[in-house]
Amino acid sequence: MPKKEQPELTYTQPDIVFMHEYVQNQAAKMFDIDRPRCDLLIVMGTELAVEPISLIPSKMHEHVPIVLINRNLVKIPQTERPWSLCLLGNCG
Repeated sequence: MPKKEQPELTYTQPDIVFMHEYVQNQAAKMFDIDRPRCDLLIVMGTELAVEPISLIPSKMHEHVPIVLINRNLVKIPQTERPWSLCLLGNCG
């Protein structure tokens, strides 16, 4: 029997982005590829202050759970949508 082909796995994982730092177009291209296939978004260790990366959670489809793992609670920019799950506090 022929083996079923697996789709190529991709993921958007931008490097650390500092305030006012240019974000490579590659991250935006990867997001366009990943978003339709995403079934869970994990956001961790961020203040969600640097655009355009900070806007990723607000652009997810409504059926996709968004989990925040962070020291502090932050709001999802440009939306009233709540986090699906928040794991807050210091590690360890």
